[in-house]
Amino acid sequence: MKNLLVVSKVSFKKRMVNKRKTIFININGSREDVPEELAHLLDYLKTKTPTDGFTERLEQRVLEIRRDTEWRDGYMTLEMKMDEKYEQGLEEGYDKCLCELIRIKLAKGKTVSQIADEFEKSQEEIQKLIKENGLDR
Repeated sequence: MKNLLVVSKVSFKKRMVNKRKTIFININGSREDVPEELAHLLDYLKTKTPTDGFTERLEQRVLEIRRDTEWRDGYMTLEMKMDEKYEQGLEEGYDKCLCELIRIKLAKGKTVSQIADEFEKSQEEIQKLIKENGLDR
């Protein structure tokens, strides 16, 4: 199967549990040594026209999902929540890093005013981070 490249960064143990694989396929490649079922799927992905029972069922399911606004809204809500969590994680990581840098600068004897100037933050912001994270001990 010259046109299939199986790529997985998931450990073997995890793959055995969730049976997940990532496959990259060249839809326009040669169909030599490609199983018939896979060839039908590739044709469907390329032309959006079902050519066997499986691709017909697949198309019907896709159409059902497109019409199901409740499912679509739920999916969009999930995607938005995931985006929010990602942004929240970035902010938390930034704050954690900033606190660590403030701790280091305080240990070197820098003043709140100097630290605020170096990080281009207000003295109030730096003081708040120091107090909230117990860096003044």
